[in-house]
Amino acid sequence: MDILEKLKSDYDSAIDAKHSKSACIKYSFQFNNVTVNLYFDMFDKHLTSLNLVMIYLCNYYYTSLNASNVNIPPQYLEQIPNEILSEILDENKTLTSFFAKINDAILNKQPVRASYSKDLQFKEATKCNMNKENLPFLRHLRNTRMQDETLKLLHATMDIPYKVLKAIQKHNMTLVRTAKLEYRKQLTLILQEYNISVE
Repeated sequence: MDILEKLKSDYDSAIDAKHSKSACIKYSFQFNNVTVNLYFDMFDKHLTSLNLVMIYLCNYYYTSLNASNVNIPPQYLEQIPNEILSEILDENKTLTSFFAKINDAILNKQPVRASYSKDLQFKEATKCNMNKENLPFLRHLRNTRMQDETLKLLHATMDIPYKVLKAIQKHNMTLVRTAKLEYRKQLTLILQEYNISVE
């Protein structure tokens, strides 16, 4: 079973068919001295959502991950606080062991049912991340041409199909993300207005 199949299977076992904006499953583990939480949901049937939160002392870090390939290129991990980075880097300054541990946790641990709106660590991490583009939920399209680097980031970290992102860019639009659940929307609904298909 691959990572995405395991995530979907665990989610289907834990969450009822009526997927809310907030319902998710959570895998937790320690890596060196860092607390690592992985949150997964299928609120959007066209776009699975995998989120990473790391906590070390008073430092929080959040990023979205591509559920089809959690080994994303390190350049797409926004500025990790040095205190956290020093705890997760291998001796050769890579994240190989860290990503191997993520894969192992998903494949071999059973998650707990969680809620984005009630999980204090998730809320704190995304709050610390509020002024950055890397936020967990899709909100709407904005009348600004998507930059190529943003397109690559969204494809690498959120697994949004490249052709969908190129279509958004062609319409001189960009995707806006949010940390606020009340504004969370499914990708299909966001794109309907512009006749952009996710199929």
